[in-house]
Amino acid sequence: MSETAVPSTARGGRLWIARNNHRYRSVSFFMVFLAFVADGWGEPAGPTWIPLTLLCLVYPHLVYLRARHAADPLAAELTNLVMDSLLWGAMIAALGFPLWPAGVVWLSALLNSTFCGGGRVLAMSVLAMIGGAAVTGALVGFELRPNTALSAAVILVASFSIYLLSIGLVSHWRYEQLRMAREKVRSSEQALEQQLVEIRQLQERLSEQAIRDSLTGLFNRRHLETIVPRELARRARDGSELALMMIDIDHFKSINDRFGHQGGDAVLQALGALLNETVRGSDVACRFGGEEFLLLLPDMPRACALERAEQWRRAFAELTVESGGSPIRATLSVGVAVCPRDGTSTEELVRAADLALYEAKARGRDRVVMARAGALDEQASAAAGGRAGELRALGEDR
Repeated sequence: MSETAVPSTARGGRLWIARNNHRYRSVSFFMVFLAFVADGWGEPAGPTWIPLTLLCLVYPHLVYLRARHAADPLAAELTNLVMDSLLWGAMIAALGFPLWPAGVVWLSALLNSTFCGGGRVLAMSVLAMIGGAAVTGALVGFELRPNTALSAAVILVASFSIYLLSIGLVSHWRYEQLRMAREKVRSSEQALEQQLVEIRQLQERLSEQAIRDSLTGLFNRRHLETIVPRELARRARDGSELALMMIDIDHFKSINDRFGHQGGDAVLQALGALLNETVRGSDVACRFGGEEFLLLLPDMPRACALERAEQWRRAFAELTVESGGSPIRATLSVGVAVCPRDGTSTEELVRAADLALYEAKARGRDRVVMARAGALDEQASAAAGGRAGELRALGEDR
């Protein structure tokens, strides 16, 4: 097993298996050593006593130091597990395959290999233990001495029980860590999802604010420039009529002069509220600029458009707007154009409705005027002054 370099942060996380196995080896190998002593094995100077002592009392600390200083502690520890099986296979064969020690060591080594490294390390450990026993038997001969003293058996059973309980406790601890980590991830995901919802809501609010007039709450001119071409294209497909209205608050400059901009804003807000409350879901009400408002009414025939405009004109004339304790009354002038009669493009419809609005102003205000057929051609032929010239011809503010 190659030991590749890993980042220092990952290395610290991969060292925990080596630490746990160091504790397991130190305790369990010492218990096995006591079992052999209790079994009355060999003489103190016997040829197998020295390697058994080194394996049980020294080896656990040496392999831990190896894993601790390795570039990849986990890979080094998995190699150590295979080495455990190899050495114990050799030692058990040298001791004559005592039944209890051999069984406990066999199960403990393979269980630890499976727990730490899975099936691949388990297979390597099985082969290593069989190989170690086979090589030792080939060198010194096979001698079966399976009997084990009762005291040794008791120690080994206790050792194996402690080992299994330790693995159970570690497994539970790891499970609790995993459960808490999952709960933390779940909480983080829920918090992230909430943040995403809030971000989407904020984006929707920002998008809405980008197309809304902050004073009246109506759509702004920017939104109108995107929606009108789309409605005209749809009308061209299905052949329906589409009405466009230009609405202007009469004598708005005088309202500002008399009641201040606060009063003027209150009048604009009152008209915006009226339109917002009474337009259809398919209608588009827009503050076109200053005191001018534009309404786009899909599927609206000419007669219906005139009737709706009159309803709005009368409703606004009946309103009393309060500002700074002063009641304000105002009226509307409305110009109405219908597609395709008065134009088929945005520019043509807006110009036709605008001309009708100026005619309403010229007739004395507080009225609705439908665009006249051929009015655009008349304006083009006049080619003088445009709206500013007509305003000056009226001789007073709008």
